[in-house]
Formats: sequence, structure tokens, C-alpha cells
Amino acid sequence: MISDRNEGNAGAERFCVKLLAIRPRTREELARRMAEKGFGPGEAEAELDRLSRSGLIDDERFARDWIEERMRTSPRSRAMLEDELARKGVPSGVSAGALEGLEDIEVARGLVRSKLTAGEAADDKARARIFRFLAGRGFDADTAEEAIVSELGYGEE
Repeated sequence: MISDRNEGNAGAERFCVKLLAIRPRTREELARRMAEKGFGPGEAEAELDRLSRSGLIDDERFARDWIEERMRTSPRSRAMLEDELARKGVPSGVSAGALEGLEDIEVARGLVRSKLTAGEAADDKARARIFRFLAGRGFDADTAEEAIVSELGYGEE
């Protein structure tokens, strides 16, 4: 338990710790949930400050971990990752820092390589399927096309 809490905030602390035990959350996510549960703004802010000081909530760590997990399990474009983080309440400056060095074209190329099944011809049907897949992962048409051309040789025939 957090050592510098007062007994008046014990309910807020229990509520937040219970949510954090399920999965990591951003400060904004916790603030929204606390408001929905009926905690007052002052009480919520005090508890969120305590949780931040203790390291139980850290939006920068949350953003880095979110991106790492997404890139491991379901790679997507920077824009899509930025949008997901914004919906979680991560400030745009924090998102930008966490996304530093992530290049859409490299991610898209890796996805192209992974989507062409062994022995499958890189024909127009396969290219169209991969293009749709990349679009669904948030890549713009130019990036998707560049990745397909560089990995499958589209247009070099």
C-alpha cells in the first residue's frame, strides 16, 4: 500500500490499485474511472499524485510498453499507435517520445515479408491482399506501395 495516504483516501487507493492489478493504466484512464465511480476531483487528483510518486502510474513507461507489445504482437503504423495512445490518455508529447525511431516503412516491409506465405507467388492478388492488410494496420497508400515494391518487386516485371 502507498505509505503517505490518509485514511480518507483509502477507498480511492483501493479502487486504483484494483484497476492497476488487472492491467497497467494511464493517469487519464484512472482519472476517468474514478470520476465514473463518483470520486471527487480533489480526492482523485491527490490519489493520482501519490500513485505517480510511487511509480504505480507512469505514462511514459505505459507508452513504451504499449508500443513494444503492439510491435511484438500486432505491428501497426505510427499514426495508429498515436491514436491508440491518445485514446488511453497519453499526452501527445509523451507518445511522440515513445515512438521516436519507429519508421513506418520498416514496419510495413516486415509485415509484407511476414504476409507472403512460403511458396506463394507475389502476383497481383497477393499484392492486393497485402496492400489491404497494410491499410488495415494504418499505413498510408504511399508507404504500403513502397513496402510492397521494395519487398516483392512489384512493378519490376
